[in-house]
Amino acid sequence: MTKKQTLEEMMQDVENDLHLTPTNCKDKALELPRLHNKYMRSYAIAKSKLKGAKNRLATRKSDLLVKYKYKDDYTWDKKDQLEIRIHGNVSYQELDTLVSNLENEVEFFKGVVNTINNMNFSISNYHKLVAWQEGN
Repeated sequence: MTKKQTLEEMMQDVENDLHLTPTNCKDKALELPRLHNKYMRSYAIAKSKLKGAKNRLATRKSDLLVKYKYKDDYTWDKKDQLEIRIHGNVSYQELDTLVSNLENEVEFFKGVVNTINNMNFSISNYHKLVAWQEGN
């Protein structure tokens, strides 16, 4: 079982995987399909987790709405009172934080995949620059 990485650790992995130097351009060009697959898979997994977390959050909000509006000793009639009560619930806050973190993760992996898609262009331009500088 793999350890859950923090966003900072994921960023470090991406930096190591995508670091381009004049000496590793050819190797990176050959590695791009593997890197694209790796990060596209991570993006898809994060997106799936986000969808599940959003569903759990909506279900939790619905359950709390029923609880506070109909089953509580005190009936909370006003919408703002209900919202305050619902958002004050610890399990709701935990799910809301999870959704927020997963949204960040999805955006991060989306950016990484876009960067990888553009790396062929960067590598090609680098080779053209070197050839131009050498007079070829």
